[in-house]
Amino acid sequence: MSRFTGVGALSRRSFVGGSDTRIIMGNDEAALIRLWREKRGEADPQDLSGNLIVQLGSATEELNRSWYEAQYRPSGP
Repeated sequence: MSRFTGVGALSRRSFVGGSDTRIIMGNDEAALIRLWREKRGEADPQDLSGNLIVQLGSATEELNRSWYEAQYRPSGP
């Protein structure tokens, strides 16, 4: 069973996340087709709740965002 159901599944379908980007930029055609079907609502999203990389990204999301903003914040006028 998918971790993303109901409103969560609908929300996840409305954006491209980091895990999606890796699939899009990769060369696994089956994974790309699965992702396309998920985004269209034709397939349940893959359950990534046990994936270590996904868990690390979730746990450090605020840190990553703050670091990125500090590194790439546009300089003022």
